[in-house]
Amino acid sequence: MIRTPTIYWPILDHAGLRTLNWLLDHHPKDAVLSWYGQQGYAVRTLGDVWQLPEAVVEERVSRLREHWRRWLFGESAAALFVGPAGLLVGGPVLSVILLAWAVEMGWAYGLDMASPDRIDNLRRTIHQSLLRALGFPVGTHGTRSRWGRMIGTVLFWGFGPELKAADQVMAEIRAAFRAEWQDRHSPTNYGSSPRILCNSEHS
Repeated sequence: MIRTPTIYWPILDHAGLRTLNWLLDHHPKDAVLSWYGQQGYAVRTLGDVWQLPEAVVEERVSRLREHWRRWLFGESAAALFVGPAGLLVGGPVLSVILLAWAVEMGWAYGLDMASPDRIDNLRRTIHQSLLRALGFPVGTHGTRSRWGRMIGTVLFWGFGPELKAADQVMAEIRAAFRAEWQDRHSPTNYGSSPRILCNSEHS
């Protein structure tokens, strides 16, 4: 259960936390890891993921992307009906979706996403990265092109700019998680551990 709010939009943030906890309760870690078992790899712990072939892990992460992008399309469709308030409502919702997606992605890479420090850092990273991707200045005054992009985001929210921004943010997070997985990857141990079954052995 995640309880720590951020400093951003307290009322909306608490609502976002409840939504995030609901999403995580219905998409537990075991469900994310069970996919590896369906492919013939006996993954019982997060550490087992570090011994899997990179192609298998990347396929799992790509499938999660397909799943969560359906949530993003749903957010965009809902924003169209809200009208001018689409950004105010859709922005926090988008952040929650990206955070839930990132948590499942981390599990797929064998990372401990139950760490409060990791979650808090991830939430702040997503918030700031999303603002930058959408054209909003973060920490410094924006350039003319950035302000133009920000105005376009406000006017056309629900028509696609938030999807492009979400892809950019999640690509950055995926690259960071992949690098962390690669640092822990133990290909020499693959196949020697009784907990890991090769596809050929499984079949």
